[in-house]
Amino acid sequence: MRALLLVLLAAAYSLNTSAAEPTGATPGGISISPVRVDLTAGRRAEALTVTNTGAYRRTVEAVVFRWTQVDGQDRYEPTRELLANPSLFFLEPGATQTVRIGRPASVPVPKTSEAAYRVYFQ
Repeated sequence: MRALLLVLLAAAYSLNTSAAEPTGATPGGISISPVRVDLTAGRRAEALTVTNTGAYRRTVEAVVFRWTQVDGQDRYEPTRELLANPSLFFLEPGATQTVRIGRPASVPVPKTSEAAYRVYFQ
């Protein structure tokens, strides 16, 4: 039997300006690398690097969703099958943060299925 393959897509960062930014300032953003992570039964966690490419301090929250398709439509459901750690952090301009994405030990790993997830950084 094939081992479980989990596909994780690190998705878009919301570029909302914060109260700390001057009115009319260009918000800049963040970069995320890699943007795809494959987890298997033998590899339960991977690391992403999040970098603040803007000129202002950012508050970043990582939210994990299970991604399925029903009748050709994307469907996103909040999940605890995968966790992001840390899930909330601050980034100064030019700073980086390692975010680990992984399956908790308490969640069993099915041997023959595949699942897809998205992590939104907002």
